[in-house]
This record gives sequence, structure tokens and C-alpha cells, in this order.
Amino acid sequence: MKIVIVLTCCVSFASVANATFIVDTDPGGEKFYINKDFEKKEGISAFTGEVGSNGDVAMVNVTTIGAVDTGNGYANVKPAKHAILTSLIFTPVDGYKYGDFSFRGQLENDGDVHVKVIDQFGVSFVFDFLDIKKNADFARIGIVSTDEEWIKSVEIYTTNGESFKEVKQIDFSEHTNPVPEPGTMLLLGIGMLGMAVYGKRRMNREA
Repeated sequence: MKIVIVLTCCVSFASVANATFIVDTDPGGEKFYINKDFEKKEGISAFTGEVGSNGDVAMVNVTTIGAVDTGNGYANVKPAKHAILTSLIFTPVDGYKYGDFSFRGQLENDGDVHVKVIDQFGVSFVFDFLDIKKNADFARIGIVSTDEEWIKSVEIYTTNGESFKEVKQIDFSEHTNPVPEPGTMLLLGIGMLGMAVYGKRRMNREA
């Protein structure tokens, strides 16, 4: 399986730092469970899940391009009957900050799988996994942040008419100490600059 990485940066003025994501085939995340209210649903295009346990608190919302049938528990998603599943978009609920993502699955036909992650600053990173064979589990696909920034959303998708036969064993990991928001970092920088200017003026007066 070939891997091609394309990085696209669309960052605002206030974004002092940029996330760096890399390919990691086994980042060691926690299991994503389909919420019990959505288990064994057929022909839906949105569902909810949580990471780490089968609790009642929703942590990640999922939307799909193509209707899907959901299985039980550990994130098993298949296209609904006569449907073509080309995309799944995972959006962590506010307050949950994940630094890595991975999954396994199968394709209906030989083809490629793409992963697009958008960080908290709006910077997007696209990873292309090429030459995947049909009707066979492909190796775990994963991405991970190297600098403790987090995933605002992540999309897995196919192109050229290809379709997922199954998406399963989805994992995330939560950051315990995420970096500050851009606005916070900007205010901190302004505050430090102000202190430096004040200190210099005071030294000049005392000289």
C-alpha cells in the first residue's frame, strides 16, 4: 500500500501555532463505540458514538455520504442495501479533544482511501492511501498529532466511484493537556510584550 501525503494549510492570522499530523498505523487510541440509541439502525446518514466506554455521554458525531447500517458496539458500519458509501465525517463534540484517529475496513473495489483531518485552527491535512485491494481487510490506517494539538474533524473518503464495503474498529485518543486556543495564545503574547516594554521603560527612568 503506497502512502502519499498532501498538506494544505489555510490558517487564520490568530493561529500562532500549526498542528503537525503524521501517518501512524497503530497510534494506540481508545475504542469508538456506536451509541446504544443507534445500534442496529438501517439506512441512516448520521449517528453518534463515544470513546473509551459504552457510556451515555456522546463524544463524536458522524455523518455519511451514502446511507449506512450500523452494527453493535465497537464501530461497525456498512453501506445500506443498494447504497454506495463514499465518506464518513467524524466531528468530536465540544469539550473532547482528540489527537489521533485510526480505523480498519474493506473496499468494494480496488482503489484508494483518503483521510482529511482539520485541526482546531482550521488547517487541513490530507493523507492518501493508495492501491488497496477489494474485499479484504486493509491494514489499520491512522494519523496522529506530534505536538498535542487536536482534531476538529476528520473525514475518510474514497474517489473515482469507489465505495467502502465496511468501516470498523475506529479509535481516537484524547489529549489530557491540549495547547491553548489561538486567541489565548495571542493574548498571552501581547501581555508578555507589554511587560517587556514596561520593564524597559522603568529601567530607563531609574538610569
